[in-house]
Amino acid sequence: MRSTKYKTKESVHNRAVEAINIPFNKLPIEDMASALLTLNSRSNKGGVGNFIEQHWFDLKADSSQLPDFEEAHVELKVTPIKKSRKTLVAKERLILGIINYCNDFNLPFEQSHFWNKIRRMELMFYEHNKDVPKEQWKIIKSILYTFPKAERKLIEDDWNTINKFVHEGRAHQISGSSTNVLEAARKGAGGDKDWRPQLFGEEKALQRAFALKNKFMTKIIQDFVLNDSRHEKTVFTKKFEDSNLTSFSDFLNSLVHPYIGKSVKEIAQLVNLQNYNPSSESARTILIRAMLGITLDTKENQKEFEETNTKVRSLTFYDDGSLWESFPLPTFRFESLVETPFEESTLYQQLVEQRYAFFVFQNTTETPKVTKSSQRKLYRSDLIFKGFTLWNFPMEFVETTVKGAYKSVQTVLQEGIKLEPMLNKDGSPKMQKGTHKISNNLLKESDNLYIHVRPHSKKAAYNYGNPNGNKLPAAAVWTNKHLLSNPQAFSDEWMTTQSFWVNKSLLESEVKKANILNN
Repeated sequence: MRSTKYKTKESVHNRAVEAINIPFNKLPIEDMASALLTLNSRSNKGGVGNFIEQHWFDLKADSSQLPDFEEAHVELKVTPIKKSRKTLVAKERLILGIINYCNDFNLPFEQSHFWNKIRRMELMFYEHNKDVPKEQWKIIKSILYTFPKAERKLIEDDWNTINKFVHEGRAHQISGSSTNVLEAARKGAGGDKDWRPQLFGEEKALQRAFALKNKFMTKIIQDFVLNDSRHEKTVFTKKFEDSNLTSFSDFLNSLVHPYIGKSVKEIAQLVNLQNYNPSSESARTILIRAMLGITLDTKENQKEFEETNTKVRSLTFYDDGSLWESFPLPTFRFESLVETPFEESTLYQQLVEQRYAFFVFQNTTETPKVTKSSQRKLYRSDLIFKGFTLWNFPMEFVETTVKGAYKSVQTVLQEGIKLEPMLNKDGSPKMQKGTHKISNNLLKESDNLYIHVRPHSKKAAYNYGNPNGNKLPAAAVWTNKHLLSNPQAFSDEWMTTQSFWVNKSLLESEVKKANILNN
C-alpha cells in the first residue's frame, strides 16, 4: 500500500483544490528547485502530472495497479486543456495505464484491476499555453469524478471489446475507432521496442494504453470546468441508462429493430413525421434521428455520438447489392500532405479513431437498365431500411495498403502532378457545365487500395484566388494544354481541392459481412 497522509476522498480533493489558480512556481512546495526540474524535464512527457503527484501530494511514482490513494480509493490524474474557438477543450486523451496483453483480462470487468483503479478519480485540469513558461501554468479546476451510469456502461462495453481482441489473439488489430469512449491508444516512442507479445497468437502487437478519448474528456470539461456541474441527461441517455443492455450496439439495435424491412414512408408514419419529404437531401438523416428518438430541432441528443467519436451516416444500396457512392473523408491541402508523415496525418487520425454508425437503406425494386443517377432520382422514395452496423476502418488495412497509398499520393505531388484535358471520341475536349474536364494521376478507385482521391466540390479550380482551389507543392506537368479553350485560366501552381474517399467496394464488402442486406 502506498504511504500517504491523504486517506479520505475529501482530503485528496481538498488538497487538489488548494492548488487552483496558483502558478506552479508559487505553490508552497518545500524543495521548489527539485520540483521545477521534474516539471521541465525534457525526457519526461508527464512533467506536469509528475510535478503535482510527487511534489504537491508527496507520492512516489510507480506502476501499481491500485489507485494512487488506496485508502481513499481515488486515482489522481492531471490533464491539460487548451483554448479552441473561444472555448476550452481537451488537449489530448487521458491515459489510464498500459494494457498488459497477457494478464489484464482474467477477471470480470467489475473485479478488474482497471475498473478498481479508475472508478473514482481526482481530475486536475491545467491550461496548456505554449506562449507562457511552464512554471507559470496553473491548475484551473479540480473535480472528484465518478462515472454516471450510462458512461460506466459504455466503458464496460469498451473494456469487453478490447478483452475480446486480446483473447482472440487480435491485439494487433485494435484501433481507437473500435470502441466508444475508452480506447486502446498507441503508447511508446516508436520503433521495434513498442511491440509486445500476446497471450494468444504468435503475432506481436503494438504497445497500447487504456485511455479516455479526447472528445469524452472535452465533454467533462464542458460539464465541470465551464459549467460547474453535469448537463442534464438527454432523453437518449436516460433510455440507455434504463435499458438492461450494456452494449451500446445492442442498445442502438433495440431502438431501430422495429423499423427494419419497412419503407421510408412507412417509418415516417410510424414515428409521426409531419410533411416528410423522402426525396430531400436530409431525408435519411431526419428519419434516423426519429428512429433513435432524437429531438429534431436540437443537437443536444447527439452528444452520445460525439463523445464516442461516432458519426451517424446513411449508406444506400441498389437492388443488386451495389453501393450508390464512395464515402468521403475531409479535404486536405496538398502542401501540408507532402510534409506530413502518414502516422501524423489527418487521414491516419481519421481512420484509426473515427467510428461510424452506418444506417443502411436499399432500393429493393428491380429496375430497368437506366443510369445509376436516374435510378437514384426515380426510386429514392421507395428505399427500405435494412438495419445498422457500427464500423471502423480495419487497422490491418491502415498500417499496410493505405499507408502505401498515402505515400504514392505524396510522391505524385512531390514530382509534379500530371494534368491533361479529357477528350471525347472525336478528339474534342470533354466539358461539364461549361468547364473543361481534367484528368490527373492521383490515386484512383480502380487502383483497389481501399481509398482514392477525388474532389469533394463540384466546382473545378485551377487558378489563384479560387476558394475551391489549393496550391500545389510542385508545378503541375501538363499534356495537351493547348487543347483548352482558355489555357491561361489553368495555372501550373493551383488545382481543385481534393479529398480522400473510402472505396465503395470496401464498404460493400464490410456491410455484407454484417449480413444487413438480407434483412
